[in-house]
Amino acid sequence: MKVDIDFVRGRESLKTRESNPYLWSSSCWLLFEAGLLWANGGRSAPVSARKSRGYSVRVLTHDNEFLISFVGDDLTPELRRL
Repeated sequence: MKVDIDFVRGRESLKTRESNPYLWSSSCWLLFEAGLLWANGGRSAPVSARKSRGYSVRVLTHDNEFLISFVGDDLTPELRRL
């Protein structure tokens, strides 16, 4: 299991103030935005973060599993614990 590099870039973008450089709605864009959402919540570094089916990213921590889904026409992220 690994954390995708684009998820990490999104998490670190709070410090670097980097904007999402990827094509809107691409897998890399979704991972970057998921990482940013994860960091905004003040959560610790995950054990694994990877693209899942559809417009979603699956994140594993030591204790829990989360699904970040992107919904609507503007792909608003929603975090849900599984």
